[in-house]
Amino acid sequence: MGRITDNVAVITGGASGIGAATAEKLLNEGAYVVLGDIQEQAGAEMVAALGDRCRFKLCDVTSENQVEAL
Repeated sequence: MGRITDNVAVITGGASGIGAATAEKLLNEGAYVVLGDIQEQAGAEMVAALGDRCRFKLCDVTSENQVEAL
């Protein structure tokens, strides 16, 4: 495993683009990853592709309540 084995990373905007690439890299380094995004379908697809060390939570970062819940 990598340098961050068993740490938890929370990534906003994690369902696509740079966030998704970051999630993949962190998973490869041994982290657990929580993806927050407003793209629910894309988030579910990322979890399916990345496996059991990855979770998705619907989150709009313009909502303080949703960010706190994440």
